[in-house]
This record gives sequence, structure tokens and C-alpha cells, in this order.
Amino acid sequence: MTVSLQIRDVPEDTRDRIAEQARRQGKSVQAYLLELIEREARFSDNPAIFDRTAHLPPHT
Repeated sequence: MTVSLQIRDVPEDTRDRIAEQARRQGKSVQAYLLELIEREARFSDNPAIFDRTAHLPPHT
């Protein structure tokens, strides 16, 4: 199941830079932003993983 998100009050220059990045990658703005959001959501777990493994000895 998917949901819709809306971001209000995005400065015009920010929108233009995002649109340019999307264009350079051959993507729509929607596809570009979805990729960024998905990547951020995946990496948001990294600090918790690091905390759980900090006590382990280095692997040599």
C-alpha cells in the first residue's frame, strides 16, 4: 500500500535545484524524491545498528 505525501512552502530555488538533479538523472521529480526518501528511511536505522555493535571487538 502506498500513501501520498505533500510538502508545503518549498522555496522556488530549492524546487528548481531538485528538478535539475532529477533531470540530470533522467527521472521525474517524483521518482527522484521517492528515491531520496526511501534511501533516507533505510539509512535511518544505521545509528541503532552501530550502537548495538559498538561493544564488539574489531574484526581483523
